[in-house]
Order: sequence, then structure tokens, then C-alpha cells
Amino acid sequence: MTISFVSTGTYASVNATSFDIPYPTSVTTDNMLLSFIGNKAFGTTVSANTGGWTQGSTGTSGSVASGNGTGSVRGTVFEKSADTSDSNTNSSWTFAAGITVGQGRIIQFSRSGGSSWSTAHTTLTDTSETGTSVSATGSSISISSGDMLVFGVIIKDDVPNHTSQTVTVPGCTLGTVTWLAKNSTTTGADGAMYIGYVSVTSGSSSGAPTYTATSSVSGAASTAVSFTRLREVTSVTETPTDDAGATDNSVTAVDYIKSETDNEPLSDTSVQVIDFSRTQDDPENLTDTVTADLGNLQSETDNLATSDTF
Repeated sequence: MTISFVSTGTYASVNATSFDIPYPTSVTTDNMLLSFIGNKAFGTTVSANTGGWTQGSTGTSGSVASGNGTGSVRGTVFEKSADTSDSNTNSSWTFAAGITVGQGRIIQFSRSGGSSWSTAHTTLTDTSETGTSVSATGSSISISSGDMLVFGVIIKDDVPNHTSQTVTVPGCTLGTVTWLAKNSTTTGADGAMYIGYVSVTSGSSSGAPTYTATSSVSGAASTAVSFTRLREVTSVTETPTDDAGATDNSVTAVDYIKSETDNEPLSDTSVQVIDFSRTQDDPENLTDTVTADLGNLQSETDNLATSDTF
């Protein structure tokens, strides 16, 4: 089974309480849609007007008031298993009061197997307002081989670039991270966003994931990273061959015709009934009790020499 990146919608930004984020083109039913949204002021939350979206996680890089290229950011991720309604061009979102800049992008993933999706979310944060070294960490979530990790990195200004970007998960080996092109906006109080994804090739998590990078602008290290784990889930239904509680029944009926030495008018009939069953807690490989009820009928005029075999 494999989880694969399919497509991305167009980046959108706004300095207003409502905005639309375009869907990716050719959305396929049962694919996973993730909407990564970043905003300032840090205390402003966002909600979906379009049905079916569920918030995965939200978190902030601190509590610094919003300014032009300054201030703490909020990162939020929503998830949705795609359906036929997602053929619309845009999804609609609303920010609470206090918005100074909002930005968002939706990406689509597919699975090659499994019967459903399993997701887990956390927010990685770096609250530092000094230097160029970025190191954001969050809470531990279950991660194992075969999972897909997806992350939206929210930055407080449009100018800084992140280089030497790495994502690590203790106990896991990851493949090569694919980063989508940086998006940025000078709308309102400015901001930027990176989105990336990577497959887990082996291991299982033993600690919290971490995002590290180097910022091209000193004092712009504070970051909120919305971090999502995608997993294929397979439901298995088995029919036990001989579990406790199983009952086996068999009925065999056999007719026997007269033997050769019988007088011509005579006929002998024997009926054999076999019934066997297991008790509820009977384990496999135990002998099943067999009871037989055998009856032999012959006419009164049978000679002594008559042989009835059954």
C-alpha cells in the first residue's frame, strides 16, 4: 500500500474576515484533502464555511502583537475525505475578529489500498524572536513505516527564506522531503508559507517530530508548523474454520437394497443418521462425538439363510 501526493490548489491570501481557497483540480472521491491556513494576529481563529472539513490542529508561535512583518503567527490544518461536493472551484473560510493577514492552500493525497484513512495532528512551534536558527517541536503522535507526513510552515513575514530545511522523527527513517514552492503575501501584515511532505520508510516513533531550518532574516525565526500524519487503514474480516462457539452438523442417509440371498419379494432398508457437534469452548483438533442410530427392517418371511448387510 502506498500514499501519494496528487495535486495542489492555488495559494490564496487575504486581509479580511472571509476568503476562498481554491480546490485542487480533478479532486477524486475518498482522496485526502488537507487545508493549511496561516494567519496573524495569533489570537484569531479560522473556521470552515464549506461542509465536511474537520480541524486537525491549531497552534501559535507565541503571543507577540501583529505588525507589518512582525508578530506571532497561528497555523491551522483541516482535513477532509473528498466527496462529490469537492468538484466546486473554491472552499470558503471565515476568520474571527482581529485578522491582519490570512493565507491558505489545499493539497490532495491518494492511497493505493486500505478501506479508510487514519490521521493524527500536532503543531510544532518555535517562539524565538532572535537569530536565524529555526527549531520547532511539538507533541508526540503515532508514526510508523508506510505513513505519509505533511507539514505547513507558517512565517510572520514575506521576506525570510528557509534553507537547510529538515524534518526528523525519533525512531523513524524518513525519505527525501518534497517541498512545494514558497508562497508569500504582502497583503495586510505580510506572511509566507512552505508546504512539504515525506514518506516514512522504516521504524516507529519514539518521540516528538521536529522541524529545523535557517532563516535568511535575523529575528524572524519564530514559526508555527501544522504537522499531519496520514495512514492507510485496512479492515480485515475473517471466517474462522473451527473457533470456539462453532457448530458442525452433518446428516447422512443411506438406503440398502436386499442382499443376493434374500427371497425375491423381500427388501431390507437401513437408515443411518449421523449427527455431530462441538460444544462452545471446543478448541480445534479435538475429536467430535459421533452418534449413530441404525435401523434394519426386513419382512417376516425372510429365510434363515437371508443375509442383511448394512
